[in-house]
Amino acid sequence: MGIRRIDKNNWRSVCNQISRMGGSEEKYAEIEIAGVHLGDQATAKWLPLTEISYSSRDDAVEISLKSLHHRIRHPNDIFIEESGDALLSICVTDREDFQHIVRLSKPLSYPAKAG
Repeated sequence: MGIRRIDKNNWRSVCNQISRMGGSEEKYAEIEIAGVHLGDQATAKWLPLTEISYSSRDDAVEISLKSLHHRIRHPNDIFIEESGDALLSICVTDREDFQHIVRLSKPLSYPAKAG
């Protein structure tokens, strides 16, 4: 519960898990970029989220919305905000200390654990 930092060794698997959450249900998200010298800037508002991925080869997080691909090069940290067993938002901090915040229009439930 709360905000949790994701270890870099788990970035790819966590991004893949988030992309699969919600099954076939359409997920809507908005992206905001925040930084000391930038303030808060909305990049996209409530577009269908299609994928979040991390490439270690490119050292980049890619956030794909229906009509926008947002690439974060050289991320330093990934944090996720959770409530109970549901995901509320993702925050990726880049090497220039900008925060790329992906807010979900409604919480996504984690899959039930088998067993």
